[in-house]
Amino acid sequence: MLSSLSSSARSIPFIVLILLTILAAGFRVHYFRETAVKSLLRADARQYAIYGYNLYTKGTFSKETDTRQPKPDSYRAPGFPFLVAAGMKFFGLEGGFLRFILILHIVLGVLLVPLIYWAARFVLGKFLSAGSAFLVAISPHLITIGGNFLTETSFAFIHFAGLALFLAALRKKNRVLLIIPGLFFGYAYLINPVILFLPFILVFAVMVGEKIPFREWGKTLAKNGLAGFLVVFCLFAVGWGLRNQVSLPENALTSTDRVINNLVIGSHYDFFDNYRKDPRGLEYMAVQKEIGQARGTFRGFFRGFLPRLADEPIRYAAWYLIEKPLLFFGWGIQFGAGDIYVYPVADSPYQKPGLFRSSRAVMKLIHGPLVLLLLGGIPASLVLWLKGRMGPGSPEALLFLTMFYFTLIHVVLQAEPRLSVPFRPEFYILSLLTIRTLVTRIRKPA
Repeated sequence: MLSSLSSSARSIPFIVLILLTILAAGFRVHYFRETAVKSLLRADARQYAIYGYNLYTKGTFSKETDTRQPKPDSYRAPGFPFLVAAGMKFFGLEGGFLRFILILHIVLGVLLVPLIYWAARFVLGKFLSAGSAFLVAISPHLITIGGNFLTETSFAFIHFAGLALFLAALRKKNRVLLIIPGLFFGYAYLINPVILFLPFILVFAVMVGEKIPFREWGKTLAKNGLAGFLVVFCLFAVGWGLRNQVSLPENALTSTDRVINNLVIGSHYDFFDNYRKDPRGLEYMAVQKEIGQARGTFRGFFRGFLPRLADEPIRYAAWYLIEKPLLFFGWGIQFGAGDIYVYPVADSPYQKPGLFRSSRAVMKLIHGPLVLLLLGGIPASLVLWLKGRMGPGSPEALLFLTMFYFTLIHVVLQAEPRLSVPFRPEFYILSLLTIRTLVTRIRKPA
């Protein structure tokens, strides 16, 4: 009888996980069926469709239209357009590729639930791991953004799968398994190059955590499989870089142009306020003029930014150190329709009384406290590391390091809340980890 009870107890987490996965599928399928996005292929989405079309019909990665032979560029990364081109090839140009991408988003969004539960178990107990999976299952931002023709859903799943597999391979100390997260991180780079430095930072943290003398790093990296992990990742990054060196004509738009655009926009603390008042107002056009004057160079950016910084140093310190991190994890999407929507919707379950609207209200209510827990947990983890109470190569430290990295990159560039949506898995795990740490400290006897 005791063995039967023990077996039943062990099966409870599995049953809960199945229910959470079904919940996630129900939310996403219903949203997909009941929501009408106004003009699905607009702005960024339209560019991705053009890239995919040119890849499929011309074999050229370009965002040019109305030309028989578009000029190649690297303004955007190729990972998502490759999926679009595949959808066009196998499902057709008359809407089939759109359905393919949106259904793929549903599948990846649902799979994110068991994935986050598995990853959370490295640092949390069963209850809080289920809690993080529940938050992902009903997250209105993850659900609504999956209904758009954008990269966030695929990047969320692929980069987090790479991180989870990296933690698992480290725990098992399996050098062969480390190749798999290298593949995931590599394709994540092709979707969003913002991940470029993360694999190297993670490996550095692991080596520091194992207290390997620097002169022995080369031999150790080869022995423990971390070198293989980095080599596999670099195949993607270097391969794309070589293509750009060989194929791009002079004056082609590159990812550097996008970086400069984001640097300029992100350096204006009033940009989003002005944009939401008038998307084509004088203030918005002044920022566009500054982007043009920068001419896609860092020198051009600093030429426009440094005089503003000199005039208001305290204002800009507050902007970059306080306001931008809070904005990055903010609730309402700024560069878009607002609230939980990137593009306007004609109809949505979140606009009607019922489970969707209630879940959105609850998630909005707890969002602010979770953000404060996360932003407090990041420096707290650094303090624990400096005191030797958290190993730099531990799963907890690597998760906090990952979140710090993505936060820092977007604080330097553009802190649009939409851009934080792919990092909801880390966000929920680390917020709950901070809660658990605080509760443990309070309960600990003096």
